[in-house]
Amino acid sequence: MKIMLSIVVALFIVFTSYVLCHCQPDSLVDGIKTIDGTVVSVDSQNSQIVVKSSEIMSFSVPLSAKIINADGFGIQLSDVNAGNYVTVDYSNDKSGNHVISGMEVAYNR
Repeated sequence: MKIMLSIVVALFIVFTSYVLCHCQPDSLVDGIKTIDGTVVSVDSQNSQIVVKSSEIMSFSVPLSAKIINADGFGIQLSDVNAGNYVTVDYSNDKSGNHVISGMEVAYNR
């Protein structure tokens, strides 16, 4: 009985460590990546935004993108300004362009 319990516990530990290692790969969840950075520029007419994180990245912002402020209220892309600190959830389209699905805006830090 003790041997059986030891085997079950060992399998549980191995399985748990495997799941934890494979469920948190570098901000990638179902193709969605997340970055934090500072807004460099916003072009609300063309639905584009440029964010500087570890590198400078350009994003398309579709109408379906959910943009919220730090208080959780919905805002428009035109409310976002250069210098704002943002957390961006995005994926790449078939052409490799970065497309925002959601963005939280913390006004100037």
